[in-house]
Amino acid sequence: HIPLSSLESYMLQKASNHLQSLHRNAVVWDDALENNSGHLPRETVVILWRESKGLDRLGNLAAKDGHSVILAPEFHAYLDKWQDESHSHFDAFGGFLPLEKVYDFPTKAGEAEILGMQAQVWSEHIRQGLRNLDYMTWPRGCALAEVAWSGDQRPGFSDFRRRLRQRQEDFKAFEVFAGEV
Repeated sequence: HIPLSSLESYMLQKASNHLQSLHRNAVVWDDALENNSGHLPRETVVILWRESKGLDRLGNLAAKDGHSVILAPEFHAYLDKWQDESHSHFDAFGGFLPLEKVYDFPTKAGEAEILGMQAQVWSEHIRQGLRNLDYMTWPRGCALAEVAWSGDQRPGFSDFRRRLRQRQEDFKAFEVFAGEV
């Protein structure tokens, strides 16, 4: 008999072990680190999203159990927030995430091995269709791509913005409704 408070942990352990038996690796949100330390297979990948809990702290927890991580910090990677001051006509979860803050995406999390980076666009908050989805995603997706490719060697936001302005016509040509650069 499993107490209700331990049910999530039990389920994650069972599912992760089952996937491991199939030569597959589970991917879990960082919440799983708190109740499953030492109980998930080492190959389980952890998505670090709760930046408010401390990426270094969470990265060290993951590394302690041998888990690699994907960075998806809430204050840099949740693209379902407005990206400019004139946001009132776009659906969003709330909050403000400007392009520069995405470009300032952290590239480390304590001692954890970083497999990559990820952005979230929770589309249940986007009711107006593709136009609003485009607006929420671009050009911030470009900023994340450059950070993921360049890491700490990125050339800087001013240079990125200059190059991105040169690409504005590309967004229009592909009929992508992007936010202002």
